[in-house]
Amino acid sequence: MQSLSKELALMLLEKYRNYPWAVSWAPGGVLVVKCLLGDSRYGFTIDANKMSSFSDLSRQAMLAGGELLERLGLPRGDWTGEQVGGAYQQ
Repeated sequence: MQSLSKELALMLLEKYRNYPWAVSWAPGGVLVVKCLLGDSRYGFTIDANKMSSFSDLSRQAMLAGGELLERLGLPRGDWTGEQVGGAYQQ
C-alpha cells in the first residue's frame, strides 16, 4: 500500500501541479487523500480493493482531487499561490 500511495501522490502532483497533496493508507486497503491547503478534516478516501486497475484508481483520485479543490475554492490545474476561499474555509 505504501508504494500505491506514492504512485497516487505522484499522479496527483502531475495533474494538479504545485498543490500540496498528502496520500496515506489505512488498514483494509483504503487510501486517504488530502490537500494540505485546506482544513485537515476534509479529504477523500478510496477503497483500493474495489478498483480493477491502477488506471481506475488514478481516474477516481483525479476526479475526487479536482472536486476537493473546487470545494476549497481553488481552481483545478496548477496552483499559483491563491488562498483557500471555498465553503470549507475556517
